[in-house]
Amino acid sequence: IKDMEDSTRFLCELLKAYTVPPKGAFDMKLITAVIRKKDLNPVCDALREAGYSFTKIPTSGGFLRSSNMTLLIGVDDDKLANAVELINSNCKTRTEQAEDKKVKVGGATLFVTDVERFEKM
Repeated sequence: IKDMEDSTRFLCELLKAYTVPPKGAFDMKLITAVIRKKDLNPVCDALREAGYSFTKIPTSGGFLRSSNMTLLIGVDDDKLANAVELINSNCKTRTEQAEDKKVKVGGATLFVTDVERFEKM
């Protein structure tokens, strides 16, 4: 029985090795960038020209309840800084009137998360 248990344990570990990639195996990040619609075209053009692919999702919210676009951008770790710089350099902050006060708007809000798994099907 001990040999059977060892064999089963070995097979389970082998299956895990082939189905669950080790942590950091992909060395990728997911950038979730919330961008004002006024800034969207320059950002998308710059990302495309640099060879990045992305998915656009229409969103709204914030203090002004304005229309935004959220970009989902998968990047290799070594390209993260370049992608962030492209977004930053193509988003402009500006001041707009909201009710009885002026507020700073524009630019982008970025969230960068680790990618545990990536598959193209």
